Amino acid sequence: MRAFALARESAAVLYLVVPRVKAFTYSLGRDGIAFGWFAQSSVKKGLPIRAANMQSAIMIALIVLFAACRVDPVMVIAPYLSIPSAIGNVSLMAGTSSVVVSILPWTTPAIAVAGALFAAWLRHARPTVYTRLGRFLSDS
Repeated sequence: MRAFALARESAAVLYLVVPRVKAFTYSLGRDGIAFGWFAQSSVKKGLPIRAANMQSAIMIALIVLFAACRVDPVMVIAPYLSIPSAIGNVSLMAGTSSVVVSILPWTTPAIAVAGALFAAWLRHARPTVYTRLGRFLSDS
């Protein structure tokens, strides 16, 4: 029963995440942020085949790595993803404060500022690339 639940959850994740990652990789390649190689589409159907192939290669490499180490990826990755919330919950319950708890609220604004600085640099250093950014939003 656990295998069926794991397969069902994995299929749901792949259904939701894979197309978006392909689209973002393709857009970054097309806009000149990532390698232009990612922006090449298949001649027959116009699909982002290079971005899909790169994503598939990374996923296969991860599957092989976890299989070689005889590790269940869900049991390894999920605990790491919950570490920040666990630290925050324990610190709040204990009435203490830790460096991690005080840094966590600032990570999102820090990433936003880094993105804004990168966009400002891109606008100055590579204006043609900057003007093409976000073009996928207007593509139908």
